[in-house]
Amino acid sequence: MKDCSNKLLNIKLKTPDNWTCENNENQLSVKSLTFNIDISNSGRSGPCGSAPDTTCAESEFYSNGGTVVKKYMTNFDPYKLLFGSTINNSWIKISYPEMKSRELTNEQVSELFNVLDTISLTK
Repeated sequence: MKDCSNKLLNIKLKTPDNWTCENNENQLSVKSLTFNIDISNSGRSGPCGSAPDTTCAESEFYSNGGTVVKKYMTNFDPYKLLFGSTINNSWIKISYPEMKSRELTNEQVSELFNVLDTISLTK
């Protein structure tokens, strides 16, 4: 596992050695062959607005140590999004190929959760 951090965001995580880490001023991006994970403090809210309704549903996907990721599904578009917040109130967005039409395998979920479990503050 290797470290990936962003001091401005005050956040760090560990990724498998074959993942890449891009550290921009207000965004931390980690990528694998399967996943793109973006963490940022730029203003953004989830796709359902202030509350889910009949056109947009949310369900819990991951929660640990202050990082919460929910899965959003909308009726107006075959749209799926994994989106949430981290321990320092930055937002986190997770995407993967064909996410609108397929679910992750158990192995992929395990790999993703192993990375998410390592999110912590840099200080």
